[in-house]
Amino acid sequence: MKLNKILKKLQINFKSNIKINKLSINHKFVDKNTCFIALQGNNHHGLDFVNEKFINNVGIIFSDKKTEYQKCICIDNLFYRLSEIVSIMYKNLFKKVKVIGVTGTCGKTTTATMIYEIFKKQNKRVIYFGTHKILYDNKEIDTNNTTLNPIDFINQYLTINQEFDYLVLEVSSHAILENRIDFLNFYIIVFTNFSQDHLDYHLNMDNYFNVKQSLFKRLPKDSYAIINIDDDKAYEIISNTNANIITYGINNGKYTSKDYSRNNIFDFNEYNLLAAYSVSKVLNLNENITIESLNNYDFSYGRSQIVYQKEFRIALDYAHSPGAFNAILRSCKKQCFNRLIVIFGCGGNRDKDKREKIGKIVDKYANIIILTNDNPRDEDEKSIIADIKKGINKAIVIYDRKKAIEYGISIAKKDDFVLVLGKGNENYQIIKNKKIQFSDLECIKESVKKLE
Repeated sequence: MKLNKILKKLQINFKSNIKINKLSINHKFVDKNTCFIALQGNNHHGLDFVNEKFINNVGIIFSDKKTEYQKCICIDNLFYRLSEIVSIMYKNLFKKVKVIGVTGTCGKTTTATMIYEIFKKQNKRVIYFGTHKILYDNKEIDTNNTTLNPIDFINQYLTINQEFDYLVLEVSSHAILENRIDFLNFYIIVFTNFSQDHLDYHLNMDNYFNVKQSLFKRLPKDSYAIINIDDDKAYEIISNTNANIITYGINNGKYTSKDYSRNNIFDFNEYNLLAAYSVSKVLNLNENITIESLNNYDFSYGRSQIVYQKEFRIALDYAHSPGAFNAILRSCKKQCFNRLIVIFGCGGNRDKDKREKIGKIVDKYANIIILTNDNPRDEDEKSIIADIKKGINKAIVIYDRKKAIEYGISIAKKDDFVLVLGKGNENYQIIKNKKIQFSDLECIKESVKKLE
């Protein structure tokens, strides 16, 4: 596409004969037909890598800062306009693709991967973009965020170079507020639930909910909003969207546990299953194949995953908000025949207000509490644990997460339930802003081996 055409649509005056066929946010992947997007990263600004040699090997640079280089165009609020740029460059890329988004505080990954598995079972061409991964065919690509920035998203999609019928996407509140998904036209959006999380980013619950709700407000009349009717915020969303409304719930809604249910699962996953089932019904997919897919869905994404069940049970979950903690602990307590042992921590440099609340929730249900590091980042680990302990009467503190998990498993007795929360399928810990390889799942497996 001619650069002039892009700039005209962005309402920027700049004359050039350059032809642009690629967008890049990474300075390592540019050529003379690339538009390099120079923004602030974790450690560097994109302009830090720009010099005369770089200028000669790139088509054009868009940046949020002014420079002396003629090839560099300064664009106000560039970070928030990436979707707009992608929409101009790739106007028809998703024209034949039905985009299905899943949003909510808890259950996004589980619900979205259930939907993805249903499509696979129905032999549909489907791709999933979600927490830390992209899935298609039988392939998996690791990623960094729940919802990628528009440039990385589009480049990953183009690299795969396949046609798809469906795109299943987890939509985080950060992505909505930062306009990361504005280049996509959603056919279906699923609302799972709403509870406290990310207040370090959104500051208060009203801001957080308004961001979530904005996704439904912009849905067109020919789209669908699939809503968990049992959630307190359901009717507020329903009253503020033009989309076709489909509701689900355990006993209330268009689709309930009478339509589909599954035994021997955590209670809250019944909602996730019903959400996926509702999507299938909206799209008129084969009912028998849908039910078979949901019946065989393997909770192996670090979400409510039973890792070990012999004399006692060990489960792993990604829960890191008060709502998620309450849901899984309440469900585990019902299935626990002896002691409930809970091993968890809270992330550093994140919503401090939820730490005491999570502590109180765990204290309500757990018999033994082991506090440990989650992703402390550059916050003092003792300070994080101290915040959690404000809500707890008695706890064992073991800062080393590996040792904490090993200890929790070593003290487990017959019919105990050991629950490891917070990191799920993450294969790292962030300590002092460095990613250190660590997997709760592998740690549990190693600990169990020592007992056998």
